[in-house]
Amino acid sequence: MDKRRKEIANEEKLLCDARSSFEQAALDSQNGADQKVIDQATEFLKDFEKQNIFYDTVLLIIQSNLPGIPLFIACSMVSDKVLLNFDDIPISKIDSIFQVSCSRLKNNLNPAEEREQLQLINIASSIAIQKLEYISQYYNLPEIFQINYFNNLFDYLYCDHCSNFSKLQSKLISSSSNILKLLSNTSFSEHWLYLFRYFIRINSSNFISSDISPLVQKISSNSNFELSPALISLIEECCSLTTSKISREQIIFINLCLEFFLEVLKQNSIKEQTEELVNARSYVWNLVLDINPEFYILTINQNLFREILKQFLEEIKNFDTESQQFHELIDASSNLVGVLASQKNSPFPMEICNFLATFLDVPDSLDMNSKTMKNLFKNLTVYNGKCVKKFFEEYLSENGLNDKVFYALSNSSIQLREFFSSKICDFVFQPQNKVLFMKFIDKFALFINFMQNGAIFDDLLSFASNDLFYIFCHAVYKISKHSGKNLTMIKGREKTERLIDMLPNVDHPYSAMYLLTAIINFTQFLNVTEKFGEKISQILPQTFDYVISYSIGNNSQEYVTENFHIIGDFYEFLKNHLQKSTFSEEFISIFCNCFVNNFSNLSNYFDAKEVFIHETITRVFLSAVTLKWCPDNEMIASYLANSLLISPIPLHFDLAEEILDIQPHLPLLGAIARLESMDDPMIAVSALRFSQRLVKYNLSIFFGNFSIDFVSQLLNSGSPRVVSATLSLISLLVQMISLEDLEKIFPLLFDQIYNGMVSNWTENEIRLVHRIMKRIAVRHTSPDNILNLFKSKIPVDSSYFDDFANAFADEGPKIQKSFSLLMKMLEIYRKPIEEMYAELGIEYHP
Repeated sequence: MDKRRKEIANEEKLLCDARSSFEQAALDSQNGADQKVIDQATEFLKDFEKQNIFYDTVLLIIQSNLPGIPLFIACSMVSDKVLLNFDDIPISKIDSIFQVSCSRLKNNLNPAEEREQLQLINIASSIAIQKLEYISQYYNLPEIFQINYFNNLFDYLYCDHCSNFSKLQSKLISSSSNILKLLSNTSFSEHWLYLFRYFIRINSSNFISSDISPLVQKISSNSNFELSPALISLIEECCSLTTSKISREQIIFINLCLEFFLEVLKQNSIKEQTEELVNARSYVWNLVLDINPEFYILTINQNLFREILKQFLEEIKNFDTESQQFHELIDASSNLVGVLASQKNSPFPMEICNFLATFLDVPDSLDMNSKTMKNLFKNLTVYNGKCVKKFFEEYLSENGLNDKVFYALSNSSIQLREFFSSKICDFVFQPQNKVLFMKFIDKFALFINFMQNGAIFDDLLSFASNDLFYIFCHAVYKISKHSGKNLTMIKGREKTERLIDMLPNVDHPYSAMYLLTAIINFTQFLNVTEKFGEKISQILPQTFDYVISYSIGNNSQEYVTENFHIIGDFYEFLKNHLQKSTFSEEFISIFCNCFVNNFSNLSNYFDAKEVFIHETITRVFLSAVTLKWCPDNEMIASYLANSLLISPIPLHFDLAEEILDIQPHLPLLGAIARLESMDDPMIAVSALRFSQRLVKYNLSIFFGNFSIDFVSQLLNSGSPRVVSATLSLISLLVQMISLEDLEKIFPLLFDQIYNGMVSNWTENEIRLVHRIMKRIAVRHTSPDNILNLFKSKIPVDSSYFDDFANAFADEGPKIQKSFSLLMKMLEIYRKPIEEMYAELGIEYHP
């Protein structure tokens, strides 16, 4: 008994000391010595824990109304212990701490004490979720504390217990049955919504739809809803479930929730509502539209989703188009419908069209050039389906070339621009629209405020880079290809001159090339090319220089590739009309030299081996040289040498042949000799064909740049075409070289011919080898080697068999001496193989 009294007295003394220590800590915390006090208070509690009076000390701190850091430390430590080790704590201690915490919360409603209130909430809530009787009692605390608790508890738990969160979450899930019972048995209120949100969060990965569905129905049974903070927080929680992989149970739940949310949004129009409610509805729509698109595509009830989109389109009309909320909703819907539209077989084509129709019908005050609206139309029109195309055809037919048509087409996706441009052309070419045929240009000019009374405004440069100007230039280009005689009826010359005036100020590479080509086409139809030729030639250098400078400066191979499609058409047009003397020599010279100067070194700036670019440049240069347009051949040769090493194509060698007579270019020849792509038969054959042309042109230049290894490696090719072309080159060489030089150059090469990789030659190859052998083989081989050549290369039934044999009869003493032996061998060779081996005394093993 005395021992127990001593223990009690000792505990009382310790608690008294603890009270004094924490009172001093509270005083220190009010003076700002936070970190020092935190460390000190933490050490106190650890000491008391060792002496088994930890929970008594916490109770003392709560009862004493101590403010500041002591309460903070006590609450943090006891929350951890309660959450992670609830079953190990004496129930009497737990009950006392919970009751005292709730009592203090009820009696301290001063907002100035919010920090202390939050600490007490953390203790009370950590205990409350463990048992139903506790959470029921806690649920009836004053409203302010429930809102704070249910709105923030999960975030608090996750942040403060991150290292133990998996263990903690399992505890929370196991306690969720208590919360479910409470939710099922209590009346609906704002507090109920916060608790339901908390219940969803802790069960996010452990859904049982049969348990939760009645709760959603309980919410839905309330007819009049306002978008209160509690309801918005619940919507936010439900929408967040779609950000990761979700289960079938969650899908059922989310579909139920979305049906309810849709009804809430339908209840009241946004008209005549307060700014607060407008913001709330905007926020909820952002949440719904920002749901993972895969959920909408793969798992949602499609009819429900159509209803959601329909309601959104109805409601967006009531937002102020200049408001921040409007543009936020456009951004959110743009991303969603963009994903829907990008699906190969989108299940929502009509909804996409409804979006297009709605936003083409927005008030005229809407900023048509806003980035938000541009993105929306670009994303919508990714859907390259019949439904969208039909929509635009009907819209164009009903509305004509109004401002909104230009707006929609200018901001459409790349996939549909060609289609839209074609539709404009189809529209203006209709018989009833022939007057509109070139008024299209005037309409566009008025729309963008380009001109007034023929004068160009200062804002031309800023607008010329816009996609709208691109679509205009593209459409004019398309029109120009089909203009014909109608141009003369509608002041075509005046319109063409106006386009020429535009061109120097165009600030977009696609637009520049489309517009330039359209101008050339128009001048052709009007038979005024010569008249406008000088004016066009003055702007060519600037236009080409801009296109290339822009592409290089932005490291944009895309621009170059696109423009080369146009340039290819442009040059075909020039080539076709050169013979008609449509253009002056001065114009042609300026044009070609301008092209060469700007495009010859273009391939230096791009790492990718874009074959199309090399083909187009080479084709244009080839036309220039062939038609004697007098470009800078030295620069062309430099381009060719560089381009060959980057991306060799057969057309390169055609161009190399054309400039060979004009100016043999040593770097170019060196590039051909060093080619590493000879494993491509087309390249190898082209190189060999050029080599023959060079041998005929100047044998010394050939041997000065090409080694025998160049020929040797190609003779070993596995391609019959390459072998045949190589033999043709060797045949040409042996006809042009003296026997003395042949003895120095070719001995090893003929060993390759005898023992090459190709086991059976074609008749053409046999003919070439025959020609070579007649010229030099007798000096460098023995009858045995000749026989081996026959055995391995020349079929007995070849028309050249006897020619080969007889070719050596008159070739000098060496061959005559062994000729009889050779002929005997050839006779044996003609016999069946078994007899041949028998006569030679060799055992035959098939």
